[in-house]
Amino acid sequence: IQYAWSFVLGYGLSPAAARIASRLMIGVAAAAAALAVWYYYERNPTLRAKFPSGNPLFLAAALLPGILLSLSLLWERLIVARSEATRRRLGPAIAAVGALIVCLWAFALADARASQVGLAVGLLAMVFFALPRGRRWMPVVCLPLLAVAAWYVFTQAGGAADRSVTARFREYAWSYALKMFDERRVTCYGQGGFALVGDSFVENDVLADPLPFVSRVEHAHNEWLETLADLGSVGFVLVIVGLALTIRAGMLAMAGLPSRERWTLIGLMAALVAIAAEECFSPGLRVSGVPTVFYSLIGLIWAMSGSQVRSPLVRISRSRAARALFGVACVAFGGFVVVVNYRDFSSALDEYSAEEHLRSGDLEKAIAAAERGSVARLNPQRALTSLAMLVQAHIRSAGM
Repeated sequence: IQYAWSFVLGYGLSPAAARIASRLMIGVAAAAAALAVWYYYERNPTLRAKFPSGNPLFLAAALLPGILLSLSLLWERLIVARSEATRRRLGPAIAAVGALIVCLWAFALADARASQVGLAVGLLAMVFFALPRGRRWMPVVCLPLLAVAAWYVFTQAGGAADRSVTARFREYAWSYALKMFDERRVTCYGQGGFALVGDSFVENDVLADPLPFVSRVEHAHNEWLETLADLGSVGFVLVIVGLALTIRAGMLAMAGLPSRERWTLIGLMAALVAIAAEECFSPGLRVSGVPTVFYSLIGLIWAMSGSQVRSPLVRISRSRAARALFGVACVAFGGFVVVVNYRDFSSALDEYSAEEHLRSGDLEKAIAAAERGSVARLNPQRALTSLAMLVQAHIRSAGM
């Protein structure tokens, strides 16, 4: 589903349209950031900002494209587009500054170390893509220093006890993913394998260090290690090569684009690299709204890099009858997507209800809710979570 969305954007948008969509991403990020800031000060000033995503890590990750695309738009408007009228140049620049301020404000309130690392990597990537080929070694030599700094921030945990516990939890989860990969290196356990098998490695660690294990180990908290644990070396290579080819296509396309599209493409690629780096410490691509942002970036990079001459949508658009037929089909498919997503949302509510009933000891309602929660989930791992909850409710109901 996520890659299908990327293909829709990649084949359906021209570079100019992708540039407009990128500005819309800035607007959406700024709106989400404004909501996060408002909610933090009005409703929840004692905890890190997390509304509207529900988790500080996911909020900060979703703001990364807004920050980097705002920077690329600001640079393009103030430095590159000098030949345009001042009013036309300053309007988007002022809007970019406003979006950048509110995104950075919410980003700081979220205080997510993984996203801070991602932002640093994204800024280096932006410099790398913007420099001429002969000077791109300069940001590359900064990467080892950045890696050392990231490890220091991660291990020190800012002096907070709870952050230290989460750091240890990640270390355990990473080791379990590597153990799973070591057992079946070619194809490993299959999609969702870590969600099913990860807990089997916990027994000795939970006795020695119980504080990190307050709930099930459902994710490796590292997208790329979890890919290894789920899909093995075959799946890992396919995913990484796909991302690498996306960046490579963008770099090849930059030379032939006008300055406006070129700087938009630089911002998109930097944002993709930033989230990829952030996902070394987070399960955001598995359980939150971060996938929508991530795969939108992939699709927009494809749109900026592709040839509209060979696009099938261009050929379809030449005939009025074809446009009408294709438009009706798209509307029908959009309605189908709405229905499927509503069912997925309802199943997510049932899963949450099952957890609440299980916690309160109402096992009959927990069993019924868990059964409903596993029926219509689009994410197979969330369906597996509901099934695991259903098994737990049946075991407790049987008195085992």
